[in-house]
Amino acid sequence: MFTINDFKKVVRELDSLTGMSGASLPVRKTRSQRTLASFVSNVTRNGFGEIVRVEPNRFEVSALILSLDDEKTFREIIKHEYCHYLANIIYQDNCHHDKRFKEQCRRIGAEATEPTYGNDSITKASEKIAKHRLICNECGHVHTFSRMCKTIEAAVQGHATCTCGSRSFTYKQRGE
Repeated sequence: MFTINDFKKVVRELDSLTGMSGASLPVRKTRSQRTLASFVSNVTRNGFGEIVRVEPNRFEVSALILSLDDEKTFREIIKHEYCHYLANIIYQDNCHHDKRFKEQCRRIGAEATEPTYGNDSITKASEKIAKHRLICNECGHVHTFSRMCKTIEAAVQGHATCTCGSRSFTYKQRGE
């Protein structure tokens, strides 16, 4: 389990490596289960829609990531977002995952692709904090949700399909 202070500690370490000041940015905790973490900036455009200035605003981290018990994955996610911070500030552009972003990844030793739900520790953390779960009765895959939604309702009625093709699910709420 990690905290916002743990997040900031890693950013301070990266700042000491790069000479930047990412640790001065606020870190906001979100409840998103789709976006694991992000770097948010304010973008100013000219009358032609071209970016003229990028100002760092904040980092965001999901409660899911803070609930991990895998420090390596936690650090890698932060390094990935820090590279977005570096690239966008250095180049004054939204660099997405382009070669400038990847250059910053090489600079600090980060993976260019952040861990996803294919990562076991993220999957386990997601299952642990999910309020609602649909378990495929065919392949056993657990689909997690933070709130009741139409997908859950459709699955319970047999109208949703798992990636394996099955339409048979068991629905469970947290604590069951």
